[in-house]
Amino acid sequence: RLLGGFEIRSGAIVHTRCRTARMEVILAYLAWNLGRPCSREELADKLWGDRDIQKAQTNVRVAINGIRSQLEPQGVPFASVLMNHSRAAVMLNPELVTCDVVEFRELIQKRPHTNPEERRHKLTAAVGLYLGELMPGHYDDVIDSERNNLSLEFMDALQELSNLVKQSGDLDEAIQVCRRLTLADPYDEDAHSELIKLLTMAGRSDEAINHYQAVEKLFMENGLDAPSVAAASLRSARGQTSLNGPRETQDRLRRPDAAAPPTTPRRPDETSSQPSNPWMEDADTSDWRGVPDVPYRTDGAQQTPVEERWTEDPLPDSGAQYRMPEIEHTPRRSPLPPAPSRPAPPPVRLIPLQMTRFFGREEELAQIRSFIDNGERLLTLIGPGGAGKTRISVEFANALARDTDWCVAFIPLADVTSSGDILPTIASTLRIDIPEHGDIRTKVEAHLSGRPWLLILDNLEQLSADGRQVFLDLLQSIEQLHILATTRHALDVVGEQCYAIDPLPVPMQAGTPERLLEFACVQLFMDRASKIVPGFRMTNSTATHIAEVCRGLEGLPLAIELAAGLAGDLAPKQIVARLSDRFTLLVSRRTGLPARQASLLASLEWSYRLIPPDLQRTFAALSIFRGGWTLEALEAVCDTNQGLRSIAELRRRSLITVDHSGDEVRYGMLEILRAFAAEKLTPGDRPFLAARHAQVYSRLASEAAAGRRSDSQTRWLEQLAIEHQNLIGALLWSIENEPARAVRMVEDLGLYWAIRGHRAVARTWISDAAQAARRMGDQRGEAECVTVNSVLALSDGDLPDALAQASRSVELWQALDIAEGRSRALGNLGRVYLAAGRVDEAYAAYQESLAIAEAIGDEICISTSLANIAGIYLHRGDVAASRTMALRALPIIEARGDIWTAAVVRSTLGDIACEAYEPREAMEQYARAIEGFALTGDLYHGSGVLRQSAAVLAYLGAHREGATLAGAAHAAEERSGRGIEAGAAEDFADTISGLQASLPADVFDAAWADGASMDLDAAAAALARYARS
Repeated sequence: RLLGGFEIRSGAIVHTRCRTARMEVILAYLAWNLGRPCSREELADKLWGDRDIQKAQTNVRVAINGIRSQLEPQGVPFASVLMNHSRAAVMLNPELVTCDVVEFRELIQKRPHTNPEERRHKLTAAVGLYLGELMPGHYDDVIDSERNNLSLEFMDALQELSNLVKQSGDLDEAIQVCRRLTLADPYDEDAHSELIKLLTMAGRSDEAINHYQAVEKLFMENGLDAPSVAAASLRSARGQTSLNGPRETQDRLRRPDAAAPPTTPRRPDETSSQPSNPWMEDADTSDWRGVPDVPYRTDGAQQTPVEERWTEDPLPDSGAQYRMPEIEHTPRRSPLPPAPSRPAPPPVRLIPLQMTRFFGREEELAQIRSFIDNGERLLTLIGPGGAGKTRISVEFANALARDTDWCVAFIPLADVTSSGDILPTIASTLRIDIPEHGDIRTKVEAHLSGRPWLLILDNLEQLSADGRQVFLDLLQSIEQLHILATTRHALDVVGEQCYAIDPLPVPMQAGTPERLLEFACVQLFMDRASKIVPGFRMTNSTATHIAEVCRGLEGLPLAIELAAGLAGDLAPKQIVARLSDRFTLLVSRRTGLPARQASLLASLEWSYRLIPPDLQRTFAALSIFRGGWTLEALEAVCDTNQGLRSIAELRRRSLITVDHSGDEVRYGMLEILRAFAAEKLTPGDRPFLAARHAQVYSRLASEAAAGRRSDSQTRWLEQLAIEHQNLIGALLWSIENEPARAVRMVEDLGLYWAIRGHRAVARTWISDAAQAARRMGDQRGEAECVTVNSVLALSDGDLPDALAQASRSVELWQALDIAEGRSRALGNLGRVYLAAGRVDEAYAAYQESLAIAEAIGDEICISTSLANIAGIYLHRGDVAASRTMALRALPIIEARGDIWTAAVVRSTLGDIACEAYEPREAMEQYARAIEGFALTGDLYHGSGVLRQSAAVLAYLGAHREGATLAGAAHAAEERSGRGIEAGAAEDFADTISGLQASLPADVFDAAWADGASMDLDAAAAALARYARS
């Protein structure tokens, strides 16, 4: 199914997506070209026309393999569904596959011109298949082109069907078909005019007036002239010169909350259950079936028809302002059944019809449904302002209405602050007629009794405990009532099931447009931007900036929609540049929105005003943390013993997040909320909190440094990774205010930066700390900073700066006459010399470093120097001497539990085994080395071990395994953010070429893709398996 969505159905198995968006496009293209062979070159040109032809065809091969694995799982014969027409072409098997686009077109093409009744049935079946535009949410040119073609074909079919139905004299069906014409193109004046005529001919003149009023409002709101043709039709049909109907009708049009007077006698309970929509307020709704049942399908089975479900549509969080009917798909038992004279009232459906698309949230909707199915009667969606709670509740309501016979109503309560206004608001929304001195509660309970109901109560955070009691009383009185509430904080009442709504997931790194469009936040941005700039597209150059917008706004739907609204004036790159001033930037230009949704700042201010003053101060104080905090850190920094109480209350109000995944609970705050909270800090609180924060986290860095070369190394590295943003915040404050503390932090964090990355930006911080130490006359502090900077410059591949920093480091330690520092500095200088190809100078520096270390008995420097000298011997081709030095260093390093340095030496031993043509020994050493790099999170050195292992496997003839590790090496290198040296890159290219020459293209592509999907732990496990076998 491609119309109105994307779905692959095979028996009871249903897929709603492929692994990538491009795979979905290729499958769709093959599906609407069902039975036609499509060459791989054609597919490459359609989807990757702007790429190198070889890369494009590789992409097609990978995509075809992915599609085949989905269509032909284990047990399905190879190429039975996705057929290889030749080596260069593929097609879907028309004997096994059907597609709604193909069926839609076949029905239109096969409609007879001599038999009006048969023609009408064929067109009705075709129209019934069109559940929406082609693959909504996809923006590829190939989809857009076909989408436009199908839309035109649908409109033509619908117009032709309308003419045939009118000729048949079936007035009711003519009205329904004409209504769908107005839905398909709400601005088609002729369609509205025709509908008004038909309504008047059917004696439904009040409904004709209502329809005109709704059309007029729609046109005026969108800057169009009033629909004069429709007005003329109405006057002509009614024989009037004005639109003034009977007095009673005029009054009701002025009072949209009043109940419509029945046109025929009704039972007392019928009025409230009839549809209430200004497009058809006085319609005869005895038959809700819309377009008649259709018995036609291309396979001879009965076709699922289309039904119109009328829904009420306030714009999000605004008052009741009603729009158009929504088309939905529901099965029917038999074709063209006789309409009953008075069927049972249909379920009440008062759901706001949304004027924009909805993206993602499949998991949330499934979880809400699970709660309801399991009997939860009070389900509260909680989350920060702008997270999308209201929209999720509306989408769930629509899904529930599709799948069940429940009554569903959406009750907006954002403007209700008194408990006494709650029941009147519910009664008004449900169109319950309350006598002047009647009992509202009794009336509401009677209305909601007797059948299952879901009430969506939207925006409850401002209500008091008395207001919450109103809902509890209703639940206790009405057995089949369920309430789905949206609020920024929990209601804290008995029986409440809370469910947190988080922002949308965001892409954590740049990717291709196809990859980014897999994220709902990117789809949301693209869709809303295209409303402002028709034809708005994501290109390879703008993809990075669009991802940065979504990431910078942390997936918060309200913020993303506001940012997309700037697309008419700012390019994505410009939006990114202005996100630092997000509260001024993100202001809606739309009218009719509630004040709290008109800007990001207004949404946050709404939440802030609802918390008590003491909690406001704690909330502001938490802005001093970056990247989260523990309860102990909060109490230490904020100097309070009330941390747990404050945390619990802020969590309940959706102002902080909670992470239970680690050994201890961590708390966090969206960066948007943190920036807002920082603006609330008082001038007196800020310096006090910053100093306490620096004290707490510099102490953590010192504790980590004590264990960095011990058996607790991995634990401390992980702890530093978790707290890295707080550590940097403390470092930057210390550089400006306490340089001595900054110098200690640089020394403590140097090894972490060398292993885990952050090198480029860390070098800037370290330079600032060195300058601060120099200004204070702290020569030792400057020497420590320069030594660390030389290591990071070399790791970054910046040889000129590395040489300058390493040389300066040696000079500083020499002047200080500190042997341990000089030994370390000489070792760093030797590594720089070796990287620059100055082998003899490197050897001399290493030997001097070793001599100093042995003289002072520093085992860390001794073992490091031995490992360095092993590298020199290996470079000179002296395998035996190199192995001797490495094996001398390794026991010393392993005895102190230094996992990372041991992994470096193991990697060298693997290289030595390769030089000695000992592939089995090399694989054993590489397997142990990669284990250490995986434990310490060193992606860069880990990728090097994987490259070497891939070459060894290729040498051994294990080509598929080699291709897998090559893919894993490439992925690890990309994630490390650091390129490989030129010589290593050439060797790796040779390895890849050899593997490609030894494997069929599809086998190589599949193996490479398997490896690329692995993280370092998975790659280490794979390498260990290959080493054993």
